[in-house]
Amino acid sequence: MLHRAPESFVVFSSKFGGVWRELASVRVEDLARVFPELLDELREDGYASINSFYRPGTRNEGRSLYLPGLDAPNKRKDNLRTLNATFTDLDGHAAPLPEIAAGLQARGVLPWATFEIHSGRGLWLFWLLDPPESAWAGRLALWEKVQTAILERIRAANPEACPDPGSKDASRVCRVPGSLNSKADTVVRWAKRGCGSASNSYTLDALAAFFGVEVCEPAIRLAPGRKDGPDRKPLNGWRALHEQRLGEFEWLRALRGGFAEGTRHHAGRVLAVLLACNGHDWPAVRDEVERLYRECKPPINTDCGKSTRRSIRAHALETVRGVKGQSRDRWKVRDLTLARELGVTAAEVTAFEGKMGKPLRHLHPAPPAARQPRNRAERAAVREGILRAVHATGERLGWGVRELADEIGRRSGERPSPATVARDLDRLGLSTRGGRQRRAARGVQLRLVEV
Repeated sequence: MLHRAPESFVVFSSKFGGVWRELASVRVEDLARVFPELLDELREDGYASINSFYRPGTRNEGRSLYLPGLDAPNKRKDNLRTLNATFTDLDGHAAPLPEIAAGLQARGVLPWATFEIHSGRGLWLFWLLDPPESAWAGRLALWEKVQTAILERIRAANPEACPDPGSKDASRVCRVPGSLNSKADTVVRWAKRGCGSASNSYTLDALAAFFGVEVCEPAIRLAPGRKDGPDRKPLNGWRALHEQRLGEFEWLRALRGGFAEGTRHHAGRVLAVLLACNGHDWPAVRDEVERLYRECKPPINTDCGKSTRRSIRAHALETVRGVKGQSRDRWKVRDLTLARELGVTAAEVTAFEGKMGKPLRHLHPAPPAARQPRNRAERAAVREGILRAVHATGERLGWGVRELADEIGRRSGERPSPATVARDLDRLGLSTRGGRQRRAARGVQLRLVEV
């Protein structure tokens, strides 16, 4: 009921002899098959993560220390994949928590919970998110604001309930229903809740509206002199495209919460060019790029990046001046090129499609191509390996250098020139003996033989 994204992972933990143990990560689609293996570990003081994660851990060669047949746990916050619910943990052990929770919901202080877990001495309330929210940086920040609002509402309405401040942690775990709480000597149980016969589920935006939490959209950075508002005059042509791309860039920036290694300098260059194309002067562009670098993961030290800043400035100025025959203020680059430079993933394109309300098939990343050799020595080694393999198997012995070049191109993805193949043959002690005259007379191609 709680975990519904089949490719995400749930983390299970337990407490044994007062020692906390991170047991294993289990893929959601494998829960029905794997859970019987976990029962013995979870019967007493067993815990499970509320939200789901991208991947298992890598320690101990990726295997669990306590259950070697299962994946290692990974409960890091930066590994979050889906937000399954908002929740609160009421720890007022001396107070009548079920009555207090029912009263808070009946008076409209809290929305009706989807279900609740009686953990022994405390009470958990859960508001199921349907569909589960992707744990992008912007949505995770909104989720944390909603969690804070829940805590503040309960504290203001009934301090007796003692809501746990740790409820703001997105990697929080809760007790597994059916397990034993050894402190209270009570079996943990859960109960379905809702208003009347309905079982309530919510969207994160609906809960934010209920608690008065502002949903912050990335600010649109307009060109100097342009006023924002409903009566803002629309642009057309290249100016409209540059403004639209700048808004999309800022949306991606907010979604990720900063650019990671491999895309940081590309992001700085793209932002610099878009700001320049939208009419911002260089001091403003420089300040924005340096602010972007400080947000990166990990941050880029802008104090030591003078050469980087100079190259970005040169690229931005050349672009808006019209390089390669382009007229002024026209940055002729495809959306797909920008998406590849910024490392846009299929999941981000899907999220963007939901925001735009239309499919963006041209932005979906293509499957990764086979890695090509990067330097001369590596390419030569690949060619020589193919030539040796052809000679060792005795296949295609009638081929000449052109046919061998075609075969190398087919196998490696990069076709060398016939002259390069001839040099490789000489270096390997192989040769295509014969000549044009013999080949023409016999009507056969040259044979690959040892010298």
